[in-house]
Amino acid sequence: MLRVVLCELEGVLADTAALRRHALRDAFAAEGIAVGDALLPASDGMPVAAAVRDRATRAGQRALDETSLDLLTMRAERAFADSLAGGISLTPGALPFVERAAAGTRLAIVTRARRREAEFILRLAGLEGAFEWVLAQEDAPRPKPDPDAYLRALARLARRSPSLSRRDMLTLEDGQTGATAAGGAGLHCTLIGEHAAAAPEGSAWVASLAGHSPATLAALAALAEA
Repeated sequence: MLRVVLCELEGVLADTAALRRHALRDAFAAEGIAVGDALLPASDGMPVAAAVRDRATRAGQRALDETSLDLLTMRAERAFADSLAGGISLTPGALPFVERAAAGTRLAIVTRARRREAEFILRLAGLEGAFEWVLAQEDAPRPKPDPDAYLRALARLARRSPSLSRRDMLTLEDGQTGATAAGGAGLHCTLIGEHAAAAPEGSAWVASLAGHSPATLAALAALAEA
């Protein structure tokens, strides 16, 4: 019986991809480095520091030192935070899905976003009361695709509910990076979003949360792993 749903926030519930891309572009532009729009989508789903390094490499900036990369990361995070002040869009079907899920399932966030970003997004969306807790970037030193974040989430759940098993849980992710992390922790995963269509083996995929419940997504995940 499905009892817990662990959600990535960005891409699954909140449509942040364009804001993240613009923040990366602006951060590099502030340092006089042009990053073409064609390069930016490849960084979707990465933590900001990893996205900065990926963009720098693709833009031919392999000689940037750690201090410069850290500065670019801080600029990108600040630009993203500034853009959040203008509001955030939820992904299609996210709000009714969370409302249905919260009625009979425990919900938690396991995200690549920083805590202040995640909590602000949830407040903007009016969803903060639906989730028991948030496990953010600062809580898991090894970012996805490493399973560290999900292993820490499992440890947290075990302390509160020792009887829970992995069969009682479902993860929702927006791409292969997250799916790999979930799989590494032995968890079922369903990918959400058009860009997640190239799901890795053993993962289910749906275009959006619209019309779905935790039960339908769990059933798809089970079929994908059969």
